[in-house]
Parts: sequence; C-alpha cells; structure tokens
Amino acid sequence: MNKTKVIATIGPSTNTYDKIKNLILGGMNVARINMCFADYEYCTNIKNIIDNLNNELGTNVALMLNLEGPEVRCGKFINGEAYLRFGDKVKIYMEEVLGTSNKFSVNYPDLIKDVYHNTIIKLRNGNVSLMVIDKNTDNEGNYLLCEVTSEGIVRDNQTIII
Repeated sequence: MNKTKVIATIGPSTNTYDKIKNLILGGMNVARINMCFADYEYCTNIKNIIDNLNNELGTNVALMLNLEGPEVRCGKFINGEAYLRFGDKVKIYMEEVLGTSNKFSVNYPDLIKDVYHNTIIKLRNGNVSLMVIDKNTDNEGNYLLCEVTSEGIVRDNQTIII
C-alpha cells in the first residue's frame, strides 16, 4: 500500500475541469485550496468538479482547505501588479487604495502604529524590501512613506513580512 499522497494546490492556473482532470490522472490524491484567496462560490465550484471527476474516473480525491491565521497582506494593484524600483518612494496606506508603483494599501490598519522609522518591510517572500522613512496622518490618509531598498514586482494580496 502506497502511504505517500500527492497534494496539489488548485489556483487560477489549475481551476478548470480539464486541468483538474489532468492533475488527477497525473497522480493527485488531495486537492488543496488556499482560503486566503477563495470564497464560497470558488470552493463550491472546485468541490463540484472534484466530485464529478471522482465519479467519472472512479477515484477518491480528497479536498483540503488551507486555513491560515491572520496575515498582513497588500491590497489590489492596477493590472494586478506593480514594479517597485530601487530608491523610489512608496506610500503604504492603511485605508484601501488601488495600488501603483508609488502606493498601495495593507489589510492591517494598525501597521502604522506597529512599525518605527528604519523598519524594513519585505514583500514577495523577502525579494522586495522597503524601509520606513516617515509616518503620515493627514488629509491624504494614514500612510507609511517608504524607500525601496530592493526592487521587484509586487502582486495583489501578497504577504508582507515585518
């Protein structure tokens, strides 16, 4: 009896009937959904696809929901991403704004209270770094003014490490 199980994450590039079928035929035993990015409708759709494929193929693929604890994440960007260039200034808003290469929002409104000047904020698993150079609360809203110390692309909903 094989005790090893293959777990595959179902996301935007693998959430269609044909792609899930190919994953099952390739040996997937468990379909994982990351609940940070899923809603009820998405989960129901994936569950129905897997149920139908299990009936069609005679398989018993399980569904696993990955429930993570609270995380600080950036908001949405125009076109889903922005390139942050070395040395540029970037505003991190505590209120929701549509992100660009010089501003974005976070889902944690107390971030402005929890960081200090010269705090390093990392995005994209640490590949993009920002240094806090100022805190502002004015008619523009609450935001951290940061300088990009390591450049790169940042995408919608990416985790922020402080």
